[in-house]
Amino acid sequence: MNLLRLGLGGVLPVIVVGVPASAMAEDEAVAEQTTIAEIVVTARQREESIQDIPIAISAFTGEDFDKRAIRGLEDVARFTAGMSFEDFGSGFATPVIRGASQTRLTAIEQNVSTFFDGLYVPRGWAINPGVANLSRIEVVKGPQSARYGRNAFMGAINYVPKGPSEELSVDFGGTLGSDERYDFNGSLSGPLAEGLAYGSISYSSSEFDGSWDNAHPFANAEVP
Repeated sequence: MNLLRLGLGGVLPVIVVGVPASAMAEDEAVAEQTTIAEIVVTARQREESIQDIPIAISAFTGEDFDKRAIRGLEDVARFTAGMSFEDFGSGFATPVIRGASQTRLTAIEQNVSTFFDGLYVPRGWAINPGVANLSRIEVVKGPQSARYGRNAFMGAINYVPKGPSEELSVDFGGTLGSDERYDFNGSLSGPLAEGLAYGSISYSSSEFDGSWDNAHPFANAEVP
């Protein structure tokens, strides 16, 4: 019996797909935009990358203030996991981190320490200075008493102001809104003596009449 064998050649088809150069350029641009920017913090009294610190910390720079419309500690708390803050006025403001609140709002010592340019702020009415002329705000979470003292039982808040610039710099901004909302801030920085001394000055003001009406019958009574 004769068998008929059919053979196929050993040549396999090759499909080449070309990628336009414009598409590759777009992919590279997207990759550059999604690169995580390095944030340098001083939570441990020295400059370090936030990605290298073994501490739970949230940092907000001047660019974040503009992008996220951050104007005070209330706004910082909105973007910080595990933190809440509400200013009731009259010095009763107290930040709460990871649910550990104070038993007395009027207590001088708080569970969260606040520092401005490395100096401890011991009063509740002074812990929310706004963001005018600030370079960065750092929120350090968790027990930090070993580094910041006993008042930092649940963490610390660091305000880092801008330093004087080597060149003349003028910056100002403001906000006008409903309910008699008025904000203004401005700063001037530059050399006092070229190559020898530098200085800066800043001013900020904020007013807001509130969004709730006081229904008390003597709310608008004039005080003699």
